[in-house]
Amino acid sequence: MKSLFKIISKTVIGGIFFLLPVVIIVLLFGKALSSVKPIAETIREKVPLEFPFLALIISLLILLLICFLAGWVAGKGIGKAMVNWLEDNLLDLFPGYQLMKSTMETKVGTITQKEFPVVLIPGDGWQIGFLVEDLPNEEVVVFIPSAPNVWEGSLAIFEKSQLRETKLKQPDVIALMKKLGVGTAELLKAGINK
Repeated sequence: MKSLFKIISKTVIGGIFFLLPVVIIVLLFGKALSSVKPIAETIREKVPLEFPFLALIISLLILLLICFLAGWVAGKGIGKAMVNWLEDNLLDLFPGYQLMKSTMETKVGTITQKEFPVVLIPGDGWQIGFLVEDLPNEEVVVFIPSAPNVWEGSLAIFEKSQLRETKLKQPDVIALMKKLGVGTAELLKAGINK
């Protein structure tokens, strides 16, 4: 009986965590559509064509235009300065933000900064880490992610000579950590510099 309850509760919790981001996206998208719908209705009234979903199509086009303009402003002058200020003063307070940002930019192909190199560091055996920054005196700052949540971890300073460089990529390591190391042998065989 306890195992049946455990299976049911685990499945329900899994369903909640699957549906939660979907529901949030749908709610935000619905709110955004309802915000631009009055503008779309005004435009639809001026257009002599009658399509059943014309207001919805116009709303979607307005949202796409707003997203495009926001992205364009974020990459230019004052918008870029504002984004940089937000990142430096607010978002960097969240652990792993820069790593998460870099990974997402890599996945969508909009990377604006160098991907953090993956290195092996000595510890209790070899640990996988991300080389974050070079310091004076041949030292480096390494972010050591935890598994399965790679956005949490610790920072350590090592002598550069202590590290083993790899050819591994950030997304591969993140996937490996989420799987609690399953597949490490294949990944390391292909990605360690001797």
